This record gives sequence, C-alpha cells and structure tokens, in this order.
Amino acid sequence: MKPNGRWLPIEGEEYFTVATPGFVWHAVVRPAPLVWIEARDRLLSGRGNMLVKLCSTLTIADAGGPEIDQGANLRWLAEAAWFPYAFAGDPIQWEPIDTRSARVTLLQEGLPVSAIVEVDDEGKLVRLRADRYRDTGGGRAVLTPWSGHYRDYLDFNGTRVPSSVEVAWDLEEGAFSYARFQVTALEYNVAARF
Repeated sequence: MKPNGRWLPIEGEEYFTVATPGFVWHAVVRPAPLVWIEARDRLLSGRGNMLVKLCSTLTIADAGGPEIDQGANLRWLAEAAWFPYAFAGDPIQWEPIDTRSARVTLLQEGLPVSAIVEVDDEGKLVRLRADRYRDTGGGRAVLTPWSGHYRDYLDFNGTRVPSSVEVAWDLEEGAFSYARFQVTALEYNVAARF
C-alpha cells in the first residue's frame, strides 16, 4: 500500500478480451482475520473503472475518468504478455527503438497509450515501462514512471509466458514495488464465469 509497508496476500481472477481490448479483474485481500477487501478493476470500451469495497459492502473507492482510463489501457497492454498473440492485433502499433526495445502503442477509444518494451537475448519480454497516472492522495493524479518486470517463463496450454510479474512506481526516492503476482493457471478462449 505504501513504500516500506507490509506485503498483503492477494488472490485474483481475470478475464481478457483481445479483438476489442478489455479485462475484468476481481481480487480479494485479507488484511486481518474476518476482514477482507474486494477489488474489481475493469477496462470496457476503452474506459477504466476501479471499485474497492470493505467486506463486500462499504465502498472505499469507485474511480473512473481519463486518468483511470489511461491506467486501465496501460494495464491491458502490460498484461498482454499472458496472451502474446494480442501484440499482433489491429489496435497495436510498433515502433522499433533498438535491438532490445520498442515502443508499443494501443490505439482504441480515447487517447492512445504507449509503453516501452524490453526483451532479453532470446526475445522474451523482460520489462515494460511507461508514464502512468498515480493517485497521490486527495484525488490528485500525477503522471509517474511505472514499470513491470517479467520473470519465470512457463508453458501454459502451449503458450510460453511469464509466470511472475512485479510492478513498481519508479519514484525519485527509488522504486516502490507495490504488487508481485504469480500466475497459477491460464486458459484461452473460455467464457466468463460471472
């Protein structure tokens, strides 16, 4: 939740669409016995929304708007690492930078979003970075360098993708790593269960 804060376990499930970029993510954090926080993040028709509730009843946050839209579109772009065929889709534009990096742009409703992707010697995605809006408190969002680091490539249903990712805000005082995710299962071309 904050630099040097304690880590909290989180479990989530996410559904993506590729032809029209979108996702719905539902996750639960249990910070204390008998207390849980539910989060639902989504990108639909180019618009983002983050809904957070305490014990499934009390709304802590229900955020939307241009800054959330930008963040949700960047999130989809970063998480396309789990369905890499999306990088060849119509809404994606590539611009080479050098032998190990390129600018990738997602073009859809609203403003386009871009990120720099970096690959290793084998061509595997190892890092994605962009400027993303970060809530600095009081409803004020500031463009801040943001990055995702991809590791531990595994085969899921015939597709080799990173099984772990760590995301961080790259602040002036150093990196603030705020999430570490471990993929335990991936299924392709399935219907949503909710």
